[in-house]
Amino acid sequence: MLWPDSVGTGSAGFREVSPQMDSQIIHKAAFLLHECHEPEQTVVERLKDYFPELTLIERERYVSEAWDQVHGKQAEDIEV
Repeated sequence: MLWPDSVGTGSAGFREVSPQMDSQIIHKAAFLLHECHEPEQTVVERLKDYFPELTLIERERYVSEAWDQVHGKQAEDIEV
């Protein structure tokens, strides 16, 4: 997956996030959302503690994806 290096700094480069790192970030965000019952904005802020190299935009994208996974799973559990 490719993400902008830095948003708003004039840098137009992109860096690659490995699939393993991608999975770890989503897993951490999902854990904070589901198990810790943290609000989305708090998770965005807390991801910076775990993954300081991520930009705000990247953290927001990961939290959004984790939120979709957490709530998608809850919806599946209800249907079963």
